[in-house]
Amino acid sequence: MNKIARNTWSSCPLHGAAIADIVLRTPEIREVWDQDLVTMSDRIRAMRVMFVDRLKKAGNTNNWDHILEQIGMFAFTGISKPRCQELMDKHHVFLTLNGRISVCGLNEHNMDYTVNAFHEATKNGRE
Repeated sequence: MNKIARNTWSSCPLHGAAIADIVLRTPEIREVWDQDLVTMSDRIRAMRVMFVDRLKKAGNTNNWDHILEQIGMFAFTGISKPRCQELMDKHHVFLTLNGRISVCGLNEHNMDYTVNAFHEATKNGRE
């Protein structure tokens, strides 16, 4: 039973790999895929810029440029564990205790709230 259960629940299903194979080997679909990657990465980059710009406009004196220099779906904010805990407990902004936040989770609707929470937690040089 253990072997059956392991093969059933612990192995990756093949259908995801089969779909990826079709997408990547079909030129017309691959072109759409490539454009979607550009659209996604542009959006993530725009959220990084918006986050840093709005923190500066809020009067936050910390240097957030490192967020602009990073790439990918997540960003290390550089804030301390107590500030992360404060963001979660007081503002319900969730990130890992080492300061890693999902940039993909930011959007025009929650940006001001998130920026205000970060500003409150890190103002006056608190990191």
